Amino acid sequence: MTTVHLVYPHGPRISCPQAIGRKLGEHLRRHGYDVVHHDWDDTRALRPRPDAVLLGHPHPAPWTIFRRSARRRGWGRVLTLSPYNHGDRWQVAFLDEVICRCDLYLAITGNTWFQSVERSPYAHWRPKMVHVDLAVDRVDFPRVKT
Repeated sequence: MTTVHLVYPHGPRISCPQAIGRKLGEHLRRHGYDVVHHDWDDTRALRPRPDAVLLGHPHPAPWTIFRRSARRRGWGRVLTLSPYNHGDRWQVAFLDEVICRCDLYLAITGNTWFQSVERSPYAHWRPKMVHVDLAVDRVDFPRVKT
């Protein structure tokens, strides 16, 4: 069984980011993966294995678990999952040194941001980017009529 080391907030709240980490872990388990949750701000470095996946949200601090672990060779796959917009460079510029070590960047963003990546300072990320449309569970957030 493949182990997924999921580095993402994963508490009981229905708000993001906790809902994303919790729901993603549940989904991966239903599909046969062994999921190990790790706190986003943990400072350990995980030991890579060729049959394991590192999946998570990089913290801006370089000494945190996802960033330290992604620097180590030997993972089966390394996937970044985090919000994306190129309107505020402070929010994503630190990802440059992370994405170069990842197989894919699962970008949580709206259509407008994703469709304009090629015209942004982060166009070089586009080959690794997969659009994740805002990552909310519609069961927790039903349509509201006004």
